[in-house]
Amino acid sequence: MTRKPWILRIEAGRAIVPKWLWRLFLFACVYGIYYILAYETWLPRDKEMIAQFRAHRAEFEEVVRRHRAFKESKYSDKYPLLIGSSRPTRKR
Repeated sequence: MTRKPWILRIEAGRAIVPKWLWRLFLFACVYGIYYILAYETWLPRDKEMIAQFRAHRAEFEEVVRRHRAFKESKYSDKYPLLIGSSRPTRKR
Protein backbone atom coordinates (compact mmCIF):
# COMPACT_ATOMS: atom_id res chain seq x y z
CA MET A 1 0.00 0.00 0.00
CA THR A 2 1.42 3.37 -1.01
CA ARG A 3 1.07 6.47 1.11
CA LYS A 4 -0.68 9.52 -0.25
CA PRO A 5 1.35 12.68 -0.67
CA TRP A 6 1.26 14.98 2.36
CA ILE A 7 -0.91 17.55 0.57
CA LEU A 8 -3.65 14.96 0.12
CA ARG A 9 -3.43 13.79 3.72
CA ILE A 10 -4.45 17.19 5.08
CA GLU A 11 -7.93 17.08 6.50
CA ALA A 12 -10.52 19.47 5.14
CA GLY A 13 -10.82 22.61 7.25
CA ARG A 14 -7.57 22.06 9.09
CA ALA A 15 -4.73 24.55 8.62
CA ILE A 16 -1.27 23.34 7.63
CA VAL A 17 0.32 25.73 10.13
CA PRO A 18 -1.55 26.40 13.40
CA LYS A 19 -2.92 29.90 14.01
CA TRP A 20 -0.84 30.39 17.12
CA LEU A 21 2.34 29.81 15.08
CA TRP A 22 1.26 32.42 12.52
CA ARG A 23 0.51 34.87 15.34
CA LEU A 24 3.89 34.24 16.90
CA PHE A 25 5.60 34.73 13.54
CA LEU A 26 3.67 37.96 12.90
CA PHE A 27 4.51 39.28 16.38
CA ALA A 28 8.21 38.45 15.86
CA CYS A 29 8.24 40.26 12.50
CA VAL A 30 6.52 43.37 13.86
CA TYR A 31 8.79 43.46 16.90
CA GLY A 32 11.87 42.99 14.70
CA ILE A 33 10.89 45.85 12.42
CA TYR A 34 10.15 48.06 15.45
CA TYR A 35 13.53 47.23 16.98
CA ILE A 36 15.40 48.00 13.76
CA LEU A 37 13.62 51.33 13.26
CA ALA A 38 13.69 52.43 16.89
CA TYR A 39 17.06 51.28 18.18
CA GLU A 40 19.36 50.86 15.20
CA THR A 41 21.14 54.05 14.30
CA TRP A 42 21.69 54.79 10.63
CA LEU A 43 24.06 57.67 11.22
CA PRO A 44 27.72 57.46 12.18
CA ARG A 45 28.75 58.40 15.69
CA ASP A 46 29.29 62.06 16.58
CA LYS A 47 33.05 61.69 16.82
CA GLU A 48 33.19 60.17 13.33
CA MET A 49 31.05 62.95 11.90
CA ILE A 50 33.17 65.67 13.54
CA ALA A 51 36.37 64.04 12.27
CA GLN A 52 34.90 63.83 8.75
CA PHE A 53 33.88 67.49 8.89
CA ARG A 54 37.30 68.60 10.08
CA ALA A 55 39.03 66.53 7.39
CA HIS A 56 36.90 68.12 4.64
CA ARG A 57 36.32 71.57 6.10
CA ALA A 58 37.93 73.39 3.17
CA GLU A 59 35.64 71.63 0.70
CA PHE A 60 32.58 72.49 2.79
CA GLU A 61 33.58 76.16 3.00
CA GLU A 62 34.09 76.20 -0.79
CA VAL A 63 30.58 74.84 -1.34
CA VAL A 64 29.13 77.47 1.00
CA ARG A 65 31.11 80.23 -0.73
CA ARG A 66 29.87 79.13 -4.17
CA HIS A 67 26.29 78.88 -2.94
CA ARG A 68 26.39 82.39 -1.52
CA ALA A 69 27.96 83.72 -4.71
CA PHE A 70 25.24 82.06 -6.78
CA LYS A 71 22.47 83.49 -4.59
CA GLU A 72 23.86 86.97 -5.27
CA SER A 73 24.37 86.39 -8.99
CA LYS A 74 22.01 87.35 -11.81
CA TYR A 75 21.05 83.69 -12.33
CA SER A 76 19.43 83.19 -8.93
CA ASP A 77 16.08 84.54 -10.17
CA LYS A 78 16.26 82.38 -13.30
CA TYR A 79 16.90 79.15 -11.35
CA PRO A 80 15.12 79.46 -7.99
CA LEU A 81 15.06 75.69 -7.37
CA LEU A 82 18.84 75.62 -7.23
CA ILE A 83 19.05 77.83 -4.18
CA GLY A 84 16.85 75.84 -1.85
CA SER A 85 13.28 77.03 -2.37
CA SER A 86 10.69 74.36 -3.01
CA ARG A 87 8.72 76.39 -5.53
CA PRO A 88 9.58 78.91 -8.18
CA THR A 89 8.96 82.44 -7.03
CA ARG A 90 6.52 84.66 -8.90
CA LYS A 91 7.60 88.07 -10.05
CA ARG A 92 5.02 90.75 -9.24
